[in-house]
Amino acid sequence: MGEPLLFFSTKSEVRGLKVNSMEYFPVATNLPYVIGIGFDSVGGRVYWTDVEAGKETLVSAGLDGSGVVNLVTNGLDMPEDLVVDEINRNIYFTDSVRKHLAVCSLTGDACSVLVSGIEQPRAVAIHHNKRLVLYTDWGSKPAISMVSMDGSDSKDLVTEGLIWP
Repeated sequence: MGEPLLFFSTKSEVRGLKVNSMEYFPVATNLPYVIGIGFDSVGGRVYWTDVEAGKETLVSAGLDGSGVVNLVTNGLDMPEDLVVDEINRNIYFTDSVRKHLAVCSLTGDACSVLVSGIEQPRAVAIHHNKRLVLYTDWGSKPAISMVSMDGSDSKDLVTEGLIWP
């Protein structure tokens, strides 16, 4: 097993950090506007959302920035956060303008909306063992919610004491 990695964006870059050695490395630079970052340790690829106006895209590249692929280029307005499901080979993401949580295969096809009508969706995470997708809503009634990976059984987990979950 390799060294733990942490990925983050600086708006115009996707960067990584080798946690044990504290070595930074660039994955992609000179990007328009990166928000969400995800990593597929099985495929060795980094995924991100690019929200350049009119060119919103879900993108992936190898750890060294090679092999850049625009996975999803249509049907996006403000893709914010994303998470990679390494087991089922899917990518889950929120779109704050379309007000939904959606899923696509890691090849960028077979996309579908899991939950619609979320006032201001933001963060997303998965719980593999329970086959759940967790997501947050920053809207007028902030919440941390969950839904099954197939889009069924959506329910709120936390609705009190939150501002921007």
